[in-house]
Amino acid sequence: MIELIAQRRAEGKATLLTTNDPALAAALGGRPQRLSAGRLGAPGAGDAAGVVLEGGAGQGGHPS
Repeated sequence: MIELIAQRRAEGKATLLTTNDPALAAALGGRPQRLSAGRLGAPGAGDAAGVVLEGGAGQGGHPS
């Protein structure tokens, strides 16, 4: 997985990864982001912690 993420960064692509492991997120150099599977604020919307891993340097790579 780490090699795939490195390859995608080299290609200027972003990766969205969900993990409950803050050490893994930090090791991958990601930034925390709140994710929601439903309407914001809706009960039972399935909120989860996520990490957005940006694309390669100067390449943008922001997931949409």
